[in-house]
Amino acid sequence: GERLLFFFLGSSTSLFAAICILIWLPCKDPATFYTGYFMANFCAFRVVLSVALTLWAMGAVMRVCEDNSINVNFLLGVDPRCRISPNFMFLLAAMLTSAWIVVFAMYVIDYKWMVFPELWVSDAYNKRASGAFVLYPLSLLLVTAALALTPSRVCRNRYKRALLGTVKRVFLAPFFAVSFADNIVGDVLTSLAKPLQEVPAAWCYLDGHHPLRTEPVMRFVVHGSICPRWGRLDL
Repeated sequence: GERLLFFFLGSSTSLFAAICILIWLPCKDPATFYTGYFMANFCAFRVVLSVALTLWAMGAVMRVCEDNSINVNFLLGVDPRCRISPNFMFLLAAMLTSAWIVVFAMYVIDYKWMVFPELWVSDAYNKRASGAFVLYPLSLLLVTAALALTPSRVCRNRYKRALLGTVKRVFLAPFFAVSFADNIVGDVLTSLAKPLQEVPAAWCYLDGHHPLRTEPVMRFVVHGSICPRWGRLDL
């Protein structure tokens, strides 16, 4: 198990480096390549990447507690019947990371070298623009939702509902008694404040016109988000 885990981590690091090289390589038809359009959907990719990194972190924390004989389930008041292990968290993280690497690499290759035919380009930013580019982050978000919602014999729905109940108590803390587990979840949510800022930007991108028109692209270049003023966090 350990060898397989470290082999995957090493392979993923190499593939991330390969993606960086793809981004650095010169593109086809530089006259139509625009960095603002290329990066406009990165917020949606970052949402999924943040979920994957969170799963890796949860698995690592569980592994450290397990190796040091810390009964984390008892401390957090987890159902004793729960059999979620570090390896289960690593499996979910590896699946999501693999999907992210494949889909993001496909997007980079498609945008820079125009591999697939363009879709819905009659009212677009330029001739490189394509409505197909939204399908890449959308497919990753669907994979993330499927991993979260698919029934599992290990992570049963009652455990997922219990976690959502903890989040609810954190948000409504003045009206509920807050346990030690709730306090930990609140601390984790505070640490996730920066990644959560990507959610409104991702929503604005997915809910916008595709392919992108000139106005949202210019808005992204100026503000780092295609959201209108009411949807940005730079007010």
